[in-house]
Amino acid sequence: MGLVLALLLKYQALSAVTTDKWETLLFFPMVARFSQVQLTVGSKRARQDGLGSLFIGGAGSMQVAVAAFFTVVTGWLLLGLPGIGCAAVCSLFTWLAKAWFHRKLGGITGDAIGCVSELNEILCLMTLVALGGRF
Repeated sequence: MGLVLALLLKYQALSAVTTDKWETLLFFPMVARFSQVQLTVGSKRARQDGLGSLFIGGAGSMQVAVAAFFTVVTGWLLLGLPGIGCAAVCSLFTWLAKAWFHRKLGGITGDAIGCVSELNEILCLMTLVALGGRF
């Protein structure tokens, strides 16, 4: 049920985007992948044997800096200020989700990384809809 609702939310938000759809289609998955990097850097492992532990072990500050740079530059080139605003909103959400998962689970799992990625795709699309005609 959650998967169906997530897909419907993405579809409805994408159809309501007032900026050019091609730029949005290129940008929102990039923001979600940046959130995966941001979530793993500096996180503790909730489990030692899952896929999340592999991601956490391989990510460092250099990876998050490169991912942030490319996400912000791509957001600016494709969508202008709404793209940068969207990246900022999703980054804040990822930081809050990271704190929540650490408090509730004691760290990050692979499922948590996937969940935050999917939620950031939806949040990015909804933010672009909200910011669409303002800049």
